[in-house]
Amino acid sequence: MLRTTRVLSVGGVCAIAGVESSFGDRVASELRTSGIWEVRRFPRLGTDGDSAHGVTALVILNVADYDAAMRRQVSVIEDVHHCLNTAAEQGIGTVVLLSSAMVYGAWINNPIPLTEDSTLRPAPGLAYTDQLTVAEQL
Repeated sequence: MLRTTRVLSVGGVCAIAGVESSFGDRVASELRTSGIWEVRRFPRLGTDGDSAHGVTALVILNVADYDAAMRRQVSVIEDVHHCLNTAAEQGIGTVVLLSSAMVYGAWINNPIPLTEDSTLRPAPGLAYTDQLTVAEQL
């Protein structure tokens, strides 16, 4: 079972932007079965006439699929920036970004457990982790 964060415990209308996959299906299912969320899925929020009218929370999954972003020739940073701008324009107050523990790097002196407050120190030379690190700081 997926664990939803405190910010997703309020309920309302949740938009899921990005990944059209079994993982996206699972996230949507978990939010729906919570009984407090109406879920809408958007391939890329704010395009193709998608409207986020009434949406109170946005879950960004598209950064999880690096290969798909590369096929579309869009960087993770551009995707996240686009979603954040759309959320701001449409008055969406809560945004949850699916990222990766890779942004912390596999350093021997990392705290255990790693938390969201841990320093971002990705391994050098990996474009994907560099992009995720920048996206997390937007």
